[in-house]
Amino acid sequence: MSHPFHGRDAAALYVGEERTRRRSQALLSAKTSGRNIDEVICAYADTTGLPDRPAIADIGCGQGRTTVRLARHMPSASITAIDASPAMANAARERTRGHRVTVITGDFHALPLRAASLDLAVAVMCLYHSPAPLLAIGEIARTLRPHGAAILVTKAADSYRELADLLTLSGLDPDAHQRPSLYENAHSGNLANLTEQGALRVETVEHETHTFTFDDLAHTASYLATCPQYQLPERLHHPHALAAELRTRLSDKPITTTATITYVLARAGQPTP
Repeated sequence: MSHPFHGRDAAALYVGEERTRRRSQALLSAKTSGRNIDEVICAYADTTGLPDRPAIADIGCGQGRTTVRLARHMPSASITAIDASPAMANAARERTRGHRVTVITGDFHALPLRAASLDLAVAVMCLYHSPAPLLAIGEIARTLRPHGAAILVTKAADSYRELADLLTLSGLDPDAHQRPSLYENAHSGNLANLTEQGALRVETVEHETHTFTFDDLAHTASYLATCPQYQLPERLHHPHALAAELRTRLSDKPITTTATITYVLARAGQPTP
């Protein structure tokens, strides 16, 4: 099985925004603890000494949730949002309409930005999509001005492991724990090192545990059906069908899982040896 996020079938995950939208809705509706990620990013941005009219890029912007939060928080900023998926870029364009935001379809391994053109680059939950995250981080470093900063955000490789437990116990995917982590290429354990290898100077690394409780198997299935790493029968790719099958195998009760969110604040310039 090729890796879901950077194997041969990865592009198919983002030909539309429906899967990503359902995935986000399922997680947000289950969240019981952990700060709002976009609010944390804005708070970090406030510590970086940005100029009055900063140039900011939201790299791997997805549907533009972080982009629009940054635009509201810093209305004088000029923000460029970049995503490789035309569908995601279109969603971000709609979400940020009326703000000082330009949305571009582009590859973060070769950013369509001039060298030394940014005061701040933000890359939220996107670097693990790369087969070569060091190259993507190097591109971020290239685009930062000498005083510039980067805020990189990822998850731990073992995030949501309790859901793999559930699929293993149900027998629907007995090898769920052997599937590659979606986050294995750029995760909580290696992001700081990757950042310094990519020619940025790490200032702060923060880890925070987020907790999610799905009300029942139907709620759990609404998330699991969006997870590309598990091998489920085709007929169970719809949440309702998956929930019905899970009920024949497991007790219908709440499921609690966790994810570690990691924030790396870095500056332009080589790390000190």
